[in-house]
Amino acid sequence: MPETLEKHSLWVGIWQAALGLFIGIVVSAFIFGRQAGDLRQKINDVVSWKQEASPRIERMDRGGSISFENFKTHYDAEQAKQYKRLDKLEEEIRHIQTIELRIERLERNGNPH
Repeated sequence: MPETLEKHSLWVGIWQAALGLFIGIVVSAFIFGRQAGDLRQKINDVVSWKQEASPRIERMDRGGSISFENFKTHYDAEQAKQYKRLDKLEEEIRHIQTIELRIERLERNGNPH
């Protein structure tokens, strides 16, 4: 009887291990299959987005370079205006300094006016 009990225990252990392996495989297939499906779907979504967005991105690239050229032209024109304003202000400052010097000379010489 102990020998049959050992064989029975051995077969029960084997069946338990096989059942555990089978359940593990089914659960793993479900989890990894789902993740692989999600990954496949994400890749397909990116590919379809790229196909839809590619013409728009190309148009933005072309328009962006034109837009930068327009910006640079406008910026250069504004800078030229700023330099002209600065030159004019510097000239006015020189004129004011000259007037101040004349006033100081007149005050030092004691002009009666």
